[in-house]
Amino acid sequence: GISKLLKAFERDAEPDEVVTVIDRDWGAGSGWASLGFRPLRRLPPVAFYVGPDGLRCHTAAGSNPYRRPLPDMILTSLKEHMTHWRVRAQGSAGADGGEHVSLSRFEGSHATAGNDEAELAAHAEEERFLASRGFFAVHDAGATRHLLIIRPEPSSLANGRDRDPQLSLRGDSP
Repeated sequence: GISKLLKAFERDAEPDEVVTVIDRDWGAGSGWASLGFRPLRRLPPVAFYVGPDGLRCHTAAGSNPYRRPLPDMILTSLKEHMTHWRVRAQGSAGADGGEHVSLSRFEGSHATAGNDEAELAAHAEEERFLASRGFFAVHDAGATRHLLIIRPEPSSLANGRDRDPQLSLRGDSP
């Protein structure tokens, strides 16, 4: 099974660490702990949309060639609608002085800025707008990133401690 595959990979590639991402739609990933993996970060659920043609599309496809983006016309209309919606909801010129209001979910960020309740209302409005145009939201369960340290860094061995896996993944130095 997976333990034999992992051992062969360790032998052939000689990695210092292995990272895996576990889709929470299929389970919590508790079996990975028996192989020595430990959880690093819980990733938030991701929404995608099923369009009028029955095919999946994404609001923030980025450079992934396998992700079909929302049609440009729909995405442009959505951004304009949400800019006006946020101005009305805030009763002012908007969060950024009346210019384009950033739609965090549409620009690849899952972070909510400021008022979580206001952000939830904005996401609900985005979904209502898209549903009115035949694009219906589907939400996954998110994912969890796990790390297996195979060879600790020499400096951490000298200090008698494991390195911080978050630093390793970000490329920062301790």
